[in-house]
Amino acid sequence: MIDAARASGPVAATRRRLTALVAALWAVSVTAGPPAGELRLQFGAAESFLVEVDRLGLGEKFAGQIDRLPALTLELAADGSALLPVQRLPMPGPHPLWQALAGEGSWERDARGNLQLQLPLDLLEQGANCIHYGELAVMLPASGAGSAVMKVTGQTCEYFKFTARYQGDAYWRQGEVTVAPAHQVRFPVHSLQQLQRDTGIDGARLAPPDGVSAEHLTVAGLLLDGRHYQSSCTHAAGVSRGCEQLPLPAFSLSKGLVAGVALMRLERLAPGSSKRTIGELLPACGGGWDGVTLQQALDMQTGRYDSPEYFADEDAAIASPLFLAPGHAAKLAWACTAYPRREAAGERWVYHTGDTYILVSAMAALLRELRDDERADIYSDLLHREAWSRLPLGPLAAFTRRTADAAAQPFGGWGQLLTADDLLQLGLWLAVEGRQPALLDADMIRAAITPGGALPGVAAGGAGLRYQNGFWLLNAAPTLGCAQPYWIPFLSGHGGITLALLNENTLYYYVSDNNEFRWLSAVAAVHQQRPLCQ
Repeated sequence: MIDAARASGPVAATRRRLTALVAALWAVSVTAGPPAGELRLQFGAAESFLVEVDRLGLGEKFAGQIDRLPALTLELAADGSALLPVQRLPMPGPHPLWQALAGEGSWERDARGNLQLQLPLDLLEQGANCIHYGELAVMLPASGAGSAVMKVTGQTCEYFKFTARYQGDAYWRQGEVTVAPAHQVRFPVHSLQQLQRDTGIDGARLAPPDGVSAEHLTVAGLLLDGRHYQSSCTHAAGVSRGCEQLPLPAFSLSKGLVAGVALMRLERLAPGSSKRTIGELLPACGGGWDGVTLQQALDMQTGRYDSPEYFADEDAAIASPLFLAPGHAAKLAWACTAYPRREAAGERWVYHTGDTYILVSAMAALLRELRDDERADIYSDLLHREAWSRLPLGPLAAFTRRTADAAAQPFGGWGQLLTADDLLQLGLWLAVEGRQPALLDADMIRAAITPGGALPGVAAGGAGLRYQNGFWLLNAAPTLGCAQPYWIPFLSGHGGITLALLNENTLYYYVSDNNEFRWLSAVAAVHQQRPLCQ
């Protein structure tokens, strides 16, 4: 427990003076109509801050800061009973660790005319991909300062888990605010109990699947016949939102969704792009990368590594500048020099997020070259605007983590925030591209998600596990009893995150944070009622 007792004496006096100053600057006006304006929040140290897991020593590194929240200003407006924030993406701020992310909430007036606001307010680590789920409750009287309570009750984060309660002051300034309408999900959500009634599939075997701890499961779901069946997420979500609105970290799902899809798109636009070399496009990496192609970097076959053992290099890099340095130059310098060359590129698969960072940096340079535009962006332009603009994705899909400097380089191998609906839309889009490629290179997308033959891709840690173009492939035939290999393409993320394309219209996903990667029991449950192989 971090001691977060409220200050007294001179500190308390200073706080009272600051509170009075803010109240004077903010003309509090809670009118009788629907709320529209700016909400100013001031919190001190948490009243309680209970750390359950801290594998990286964040409590010590950010001592005196980790249990504090920055002052926040939210622009809000009502749409019926819904309360909508103007900013739907993580909000930049001065805090060395935390960013805030506001979600869609609700509002009402009590019997005395006080305005009560309730909305999700999540915390994200600067430069990282974990999400800590919070709920904000605000009471605003007709005049004077209001009160705010913020609770953090759960997270999707393998290395840092905590609960917290904050109490602070709230100030309201009425004004004209324009907000986008509430986001409508494409796939209305049905329960896993309904799945069993509809299809006979045992929903209990999907959430959690065998080998995944129920207490560490954020959410799981299945898309079948155009219907989205989803588990509850009560331990991770605030009371003012449903699971369909819960932001989820992608972590290494981005290796396929960002790095893989970007190279497939570049290859479609400029054939031969995948054969361009790292050394040519990124001179900063040095001559040792002259013979390594973009394709080989995507497949993690650069020939450079310390240990060929499964995930040994990746686990050792958890506290490296790749993940901790804020700027692009430091991240790239580490990724380019971290491992010696052991053999020729294209010979052996060794998992490195650093290889993906190098790849995305090289693709960014290639895109600027192709467009003759130094402002061309690999994520905003090539992916979000050009490839995904036809999909009804939520606002979070526009976001990815970037370096905190002028380069604003997308991380590529991690950093996206998506809802379950976003995951399903992107998964179905990939399935469609695999059948009828329209935006992606046909050979590359088909090799990744509609493989043929006994051994697609490259060996990746086991006889039944392969890797191709940022996608994993798992042979489920032994589990399902298929006569021929049945390769399931899937994306996998740190902590225990999976999006699996079981066939062209059946997708399964789960999000957890206890390093448990087990989901074949869920596939078997689907297969019992809806055979996946004949």
